Amino acid sequence: FYGSGHYVEAAASFGALLALDPDNESYGNLLGKSCSASGGSLAPQCGSLTAFADKHPANAQIAVYAAASILHTPKASGELDHVERLLQQAIRSDPKLPEAYYQLGVVQQERLQWNESAISLAKAVELRPAYAEAHYRLARAYSHLHQAEAATREMALQQKYSQQEKDDSNAKLKEVTTFLVESH
Repeated sequence: FYGSGHYVEAAASFGALLALDPDNESYGNLLGKSCSASGGSLAPQCGSLTAFADKHPANAQIAVYAAASILHTPKASGELDHVERLLQQAIRSDPKLPEAYYQLGVVQQERLQWNESAISLAKAVELRPAYAEAHYRLARAYSHLHQAEAATREMALQQKYSQQEKDDSNAKLKEVTTFLVESH
């Protein structure tokens, strides 16, 4: 299900596995990937991801997945404090995880904390320079802070890295297609 983009179904499967083995971090990780994917957070099993992250505070990636999953839900604005706690927990556990800083920047932008979001997003970009979404969000922060040159620079970087991501994705798709055609 996950490989074919059916994230709700994938979350249901991984959530069922996690229910059978509630301390299995591999199942938690797979559930997290499914829930943080676009649309996957609609699966009811994603609610258990937050409890799993709370129970495993040393697992930074799970905390980021749980935070991202919450942010993808319609009720996210009412849970920003919990999301921020999860992200701070992730940063304490793994201060080199760019996704934690990125998601924290998203939360800060939801709260219109532009200066704080610029700091978080700059850290995400420092840790992963080719992070297209972080460059976009950082450009938004700079724009709100009336730093037009910095915003323009970040948008250029976002476009560059976004194009690289598309090119990489197309190359992988071509490779898989070629493999499938040649193997039949």
